Amino acid sequence: MKVTFAFLPLVLGLVLFGLTVSVDSYAKIEAVGAWLLDEAKGDKVEDVSGNGISGEIGGGYKYVEGKFGEALEFNGQDTLVLFENDDAGQAFVLHRDKDVSIVFWVRPFSVEHKAIFWTRGDSADADRFNIHSGGGPTFGFDYREVDGNIHNGLYGRVDLFTGVWTHLAITRDGNFYRTYNNGKLVSDGKDRNPALPQSTSWMMSGRLGFIFDGQLDEVAFFESVLSKDDITNIMERGLEKTALSVAQSDKLAATWARVKTGR
Repeated sequence: MKVTFAFLPLVLGLVLFGLTVSVDSYAKIEAVGAWLLDEAKGDKVEDVSGNGISGEIGGGYKYVEGKFGEALEFNGQDTLVLFENDDAGQAFVLHRDKDVSIVFWVRPFSVEHKAIFWTRGDSADADRFNIHSGGGPTFGFDYREVDGNIHNGLYGRVDLFTGVWTHLAITRDGNFYRTYNNGKLVSDGKDRNPALPQSTSWMMSGRLGFIFDGQLDEVAFFESVLSKDDITNIMERGLEKTALSVAQSDKLAATWARVKTGR
């Protein structure tokens, strides 16, 4: 019995140490923008990171069952979410001159070319990233400078199938891009002469003529390069458990309670 009790403090210490490491690892990948798309009603999409980057929904839309909670469904005709920012610090994450990452779940309903994220507040084809589904069963992205000069070749083939939920992540380390599909590195490419867009407003879907047809869930921005393990952890456990601080999660629970009850 004495031996058993002698080991008990050590065991408890290891357990507590493990919990501490876990919390610290989450803090290192804390989101700087996060949209769970669980609102269920209303015309706003809330940023639950605490950084206030909230969007206005336009057009026909509905909330449906998602990968974690609910998801937002775009109708392929007029659905968009506009984030009308003036602050460069709230611009789309790939516009920021930093090492960055974006993660999201997507379920397209069409193999046609459709904008999932169009990173300016209108449809003018310059000074933007286009993160898109199609043409065909694929996913891709490129960007245009302020003067319209295009930067592509940032990725290779990335599969994206209709009617299937897929977790996607893009990271940028310096000027080197990596794309992850369901937690696996599937493509990479180098931007040899970077000249990032400068627009601050952006949209989920939104490019006229290329409105997204499908569902979107659990979108998050990071001002850091996520590792494969980070991405897999987010994919498997969800943003609320991996990329939001304890304070943010507590506030989120209270917010959802008010939304659901209408108070």
